[in-house]
Amino acid sequence: MKKNVIFFDFFGVICSEIAPIWFERYFPAEKAAQIKHAVCSGGDLGLVSEEEMFSKISEFMSIPAEQIQAEWYGMAVINTELVEYILELKKKHPIYLLSNAIGSFLHRILEKNGLYWLFDRIFISSEMKKAKPDTEYFTSVLRELGVDAEQAVMIDDNGKNILGARTAGIDGIVFRNNEQLKKELEVYFEAN
Repeated sequence: MKKNVIFFDFFGVICSEIAPIWFERYFPAEKAAQIKHAVCSGGDLGLVSEEEMFSKISEFMSIPAEQIQAEWYGMAVINTELVEYILELKKKHPIYLLSNAIGSFLHRILEKNGLYWLFDRIFISSEMKKAKPDTEYFTSVLRELGVDAEQAVMIDDNGKNILGARTAGIDGIVFRNNEQLKKELEVYFEAN
């Protein structure tokens, strides 16, 4: 079946990665990943609010919550070259955003950068109460859109999320950089 639906991750693809980079400022990479998971996973699942998450990080890090929040928002840099490419893709394909995030945090970044128009629909883990790489996250999106898994391709910087998509029957590309994505996606669509 021809691929005609594209799912994009946000952080680490369309926008700079934030949480892992911020934690790595203070801890070695492995420890940073453990702390990020312990502190942020509840936010991704909608179990804690943005304010609660930053407060929890503040207690853990002994840095004021407002400072942490400001630093995180300040780290959000949009991949404008990729946005231009997505605009070209959008002429032929529906484009959906699938992101693990606290809704309020992601919505503020989308609004500030005027990116809502880029997506036909937005799926945020905290609003769904499910997060990637859980297969149910992907099957819920497919079900809501009425899309067959074979029609879709997922773009994500996290290989585990691509594995979760593949478990749901969705092909995927691990994003490394803009040029790599363009080459793989263009060849991919030519091949299908």
